[in-house]
Amino acid sequence: MTPYHFYYVYVLQILGRVDELYIDFTTNLRKRLVQHNVGENKSTQRYKPWRILYYEAFPDEHSAKARELSLKHNGNPMRELKKRIGLLPNSKSGKGFTLIETLVAISVLLVSLAGPLSIAMQSLNSAYYARDQVTAFYLAQEAVEYVRAVRDQNYLFQRSWLTGIDSCIDTACTVNFPNFTHTVCSGSCGPVLLNPTTGLFGGATGNSTIYTRTITLESVQGTADEVTIHVALSWKSSGIDREFEITEQMLNWLGY
Repeated sequence: MTPYHFYYVYVLQILGRVDELYIDFTTNLRKRLVQHNVGENKSTQRYKPWRILYYEAFPDEHSAKARELSLKHNGNPMRELKKRIGLLPNSKSGKGFTLIETLVAISVLLVSLAGPLSIAMQSLNSAYYARDQVTAFYLAQEAVEYVRAVRDQNYLFQRSWLTGIDSCIDTACTVNFPNFTHTVCSGSCGPVLLNPTTGLFGGATGNSTIYTRTITLESVQGTADEVTIHVALSWKSSGIDREFEITEQMLNWLGY
């Protein structure tokens, strides 16, 4: 059910004939009225034009069908409805609603609003989670690119391919990508920082974010020219702890 998908029990009246009524239910009042007035409904095609005299909204088809049958086959509900809409004299003093009618109206309103509000909240939570997850994916890929860039920089200076980054072999490190540095974690790694001025993640200064990112290199057994890059991301979204890890193989393709 979509937020605006309700079932409506409606009462039609022929213009100029207050005694000619028709009761049914639908999910689209405007469309159904047009169908009645162009003669698409066999029960009402002899009389035109119709107007909607009254309608009630229900959250499900079962409730709407029960109300329709009650109005059609039970004299008291229809009699009370006619009094409410002014087709019969109302014996009550004054024109206000009774306490029961007010409570029923409030209950129907609350039921009608609960579904859309719940769906809207779920949609917002999903949107926030998707936004945070995309950011986490980019942060993870950024860390992999940092390790590759260190290797390529070592090639340019004809140094051993893991010079500098070898401190992260079997040890968790954090990355300061804007300054192109990394730090071995002492104990637990701190959160990724966001610089409010530059808008860049991972710098040495800034505000703490919901993300924690670590890099660990793992030597591949049997060769000194290949390592596995492990990047772990964890964060909390909508009150739920999230985490994932990506791995990449990196080769010493120049042999330094």
